Amino acid sequence: MKYIYGFLLLLFPYCCIAQSITGRVFDQKSKPIEFATIILKKDSAIINTYISDINGAFQIKNLSYNELLDIIRSKHFFTSTDGSAHGLPNKEPLARIIHSNPGVTLHFNYQDIAEKIFPEKDHQEYTFTIKYSTGTDYLFKG
Repeated sequence: MKYIYGFLLLLFPYCCIAQSITGRVFDQKSKPIEFATIILKKDSAIINTYISDINGAFQIKNLSYNELLDIIRSKHFFTSTDGSAHGLPNKEPLARIIHSNPGVTLHFNYQDIAEKIFPEKDHQEYTFTIKYSTGTDYLFKG
């Protein structure tokens, strides 16, 4: 029995380093955004990309706390809270989208968000919203 505990203690530090995030991407009306692209970046370098499924769900495994979930894009237009089309299609170059929609924030560090919003014991469960100046909210639940 003590060997099992010893083995588990050896694995414990790795559990703290590598995290997994599963989530869903929703629009303002809580409708899932299918085929959204989630780009994982570290120090401005693209590490990997993930595509949400038809339910807006995605999963990122082996994620360390200093990595960023960055740039949420889909084939849809940015839409305002009243549902009307606003801005450019998300397939447009990112710089053009930002230029056309001043104040848009497209990247975040989920560790910083988790530390500010959730108590430390809940850092593995995330629910937060990214608000764009266009009136579009993308809600992440994990």
